[in-house]
Amino acid sequence: MREEVDRYRIVIGNQTCVFDKENDPTLLHSPSAGKLLNYLTEDGGHVNAGQAFAEIEVICEQWNIVLPPDVLYELFCTFNS
Repeated sequence: MREEVDRYRIVIGNQTCVFDKENDPTLLHSPSAGKLLNYLTEDGGHVNAGQAFAEIEVICEQWNIVLPPDVLYELFCTFNS
């Protein structure tokens, strides 16, 4: 079994099965694993489509995480620095 960002891929014999993960629009995900550097918006703030809401560090590169639709951003958990 191989887990991807939006689906699971399982190979049984010579057949490949793909199962889509549930797409929950209330959860925000990063396209890759990395260290969370900081949030670019305040808790409860409005984030426009295409606007970055967080910065992560991946292999010594800094990436912005952007949102596709307009959403109300609420931070539910905090991380120790």
